[in-house]
Amino acid sequence: MEYIIKYLGSEDVNENVKMVFFEKPNGFKFIPGHTAMISIEKEGMKESLVPFTFISTNKDPYLAFAIKKREGKISEEMHKLQIGDKVKINSIFGTIRYKGVGNFIVSGIAITPVISIMRDLKLNDKETRGNKLIWSNGFEKDIIFLDELESYFGKDNIIHTLTKERKDGFLFGRIGKNIINNIKKDENNYVIGSDEFVFDVRKIISELFKKI
Repeated sequence: MEYIIKYLGSEDVNENVKMVFFEKPNGFKFIPGHTAMISIEKEGMKESLVPFTFISTNKDPYLAFAIKKREGKISEEMHKLQIGDKVKINSIFGTIRYKGVGNFIVSGIAITPVISIMRDLKLNDKETRGNKLIWSNGFEKDIIFLDELESYFGKDNIIHTLTKERKDGFLFGRIGKNIINNIKKDENNYVIGSDEFVFDVRKIISELFKKI
């Protein structure tokens, strides 16, 4: 089912990321961690479908997304929306679904499904602690919602790695065997990011499991 919804406003998260808010259709529900294919209801943009992942929950009176601006892309146009502008949700999809305590292995802005999942668990009085987060970003400034994530996971259960700068307190480089070699075979592993990132991390996990 398709939905045409109005833009309600936004809040800056950092210099490149905004939380954007839209009206919520009556009875609208989604699975925390899932993604909407969205187009902007403006001439020349209606055919451009882009995936954005919900950061709101089913209990919120609005729909919310955290969108990183990329120049020349639809995400940049989303940053320019004016109150009352309309977008269309063309479909909802996703493979990420919370199945229990485990490891969230995430690249950059792909943290958004984790936000939705953790908020949903909290609102439904379910335990968020016990999960671990392994999170790769380019720069420290790219890290978003950190205080909130630390409240869910616990500061000691978050491992940060940066790929474009070296800083005290952070690991450096892409997520590899040296970072995820303590993952246990029987734990749930939620790998979230680009297709290349997901393929590489799953391959590493598979290789590690073969040695157990």
